[in-house]
Amino acid sequence: MMENDKNPLRTGYDDKGRFVSYWYQITKAYEFCNKSLLEIGIGTSFVSNYLRNIGLEVITIDIDIDLKPDIVAGIQNLPIRSFSFDIILCCQVLEHIPFRYFKPVITELYRISKKYIIISLPNRMHFFCLNLRLYPIFQKQFKLTLPSYILPKHRFDGEHYWEIGKKGYPLSKIKSIFRSQSLRLLQEFRNPEKPLHHFFLLQKECKKNEP
Repeated sequence: MMENDKNPLRTGYDDKGRFVSYWYQITKAYEFCNKSLLEIGIGTSFVSNYLRNIGLEVITIDIDIDLKPDIVAGIQNLPIRSFSFDIILCCQVLEHIPFRYFKPVITELYRISKKYIIISLPNRMHFFCLNLRLYPIFQKQFKLTLPSYILPKHRFDGEHYWEIGKKGYPLSKIKSIFRSQSLRLLQEFRNPEKPLHHFFLLQKECKKNEP
């Protein structure tokens, strides 16, 4: 074991649930990406390395130069030409900026994507998942999200400026912003192993004068 306090296994960052989230990112990206992908916020580089190994052209971008991304830049002003990538992957990133920038950043992601955007955001709404399995002939999964009618107020913890399910940040508000930016919600789901991670697969609805 590496004697390094920043090792994601030692710190607990890369727990089982997060690896399942990596799996969702990889499988959805591979399903919808023809060739080129931009990953915003590279974390441990697990996802980008895996996608490169299975044949995708991956460019990474992050504000932290120590993570050694291909491009060092903040998400609010991406130095990338419009319509550059088949798919944009941006998971567990946008909660790290104040919510007032959320809509402008979604506009920016729309600009640089050719067709698809995958986003995951933290969701604190109650979530239950029941797996019924009679191996190998039957398997059924039941999922239920329960809204909270008394929304807790979010307090900045040094990392997250906001989270879905907190006061002022209902899920309906997030979806409304997607729609206002001409993004159609193709799929959404939460990771049963880490329900905090709420995934959105978005498709561009082309505006006038766009290719």
